[in-house]
Amino acid sequence: MTKTVFHHKLFAKGNEIVVIELGARTTKAAHVRRDGSGCRLVNYAVQDAPPLEAGSAIQALAKHLQSVRETLGAETDRVALVISMKDTVLRRLELPPVDVPEMRKLLKSNSKHFFQQDFTGYQFDCYILPVPTSVQVPPTVGGGKKKWVLVGGAKAALVEHLVAAAKAAHLAPVQVTLSQVGLIDAALLGLPPEARN
Repeated sequence: MTKTVFHHKLFAKGNEIVVIELGARTTKAAHVRRDGSGCRLVNYAVQDAPPLEAGSAIQALAKHLQSVRETLGAETDRVALVISMKDTVLRRLELPPVDVPEMRKLLKSNSKHFFQQDFTGYQFDCYILPVPTSVQVPPTVGGGKKKWVLVGGAKAALVEHLVAAAKAAHLAPVQVTLSQVGLIDAALLGLPPEARN
């Protein structure tokens, strides 16, 4: 089964969450409430975005996040922060057959080898893509089969900056994710259920 942005873990400690996408020019936000087996949009807002660099003032960003929450009328302090495409990387890579924490270590220590580009100082997360049963994957030299992995990353300093600003705004960050993930989820939701696996 496909995991979407509104994965059940986002609602593990409550029925509501605020999702805030911090873009280059605008901040888009949605207040979402769990409704039965799905989700319901309670309110949304669009505001001018503040500068989003790791060196910008945390208090200025915290004030902006508070303003967005007040505009939505949300009482929940739970927030998912979404980073824009210009500040992130998302790639499909072929990685050795190791678990996700080990993949993160490999990418952090040698990003240039896997990306053909240097991403020093980035924080990565990985999602191992399922292999259709009809596809035969050739074994690697070591005997294991390489895995196709969706790898997302952002500068660690930016992620830390966003989390610090959210906490300064008295919000509880549940997740920091990439805007590209929302595009993938939207595309998957457009497919018939039997094609989503």
